[in-house]
Amino acid sequence: MIPIAFQDYYKFEVSKRFSSFLRARFSGSENKLREESKRILISNSPFIAGMRELFDKIGEGSIPDYSPEEEGIIVAQAYSDKIMYNINQEK
Repeated sequence: MIPIAFQDYYKFEVSKRFSSFLRARFSGSENKLREESKRILISNSPFIAGMRELFDKIGEGSIPDYSPEEEGIIVAQAYSDKIMYNINQEK
């Protein structure tokens, strides 16, 4: 008998969770992933600043305000690269 957790891993496509994340959050677009990642990390809009503050208050980690902007761009690129790497490993 195959354990239920093992069955669910394939039934619910847990093995393709990064592909599912890209599809659900960024319409499957690598470019959109990269643009949004950069926007979140380097934006100084009141909405993004408020979200950073909220995450910090509820203890879900913090999103630092990257300054100079180049640091935020590098972190966003690394994040996007890692997501894309994980997607390629799913295939």
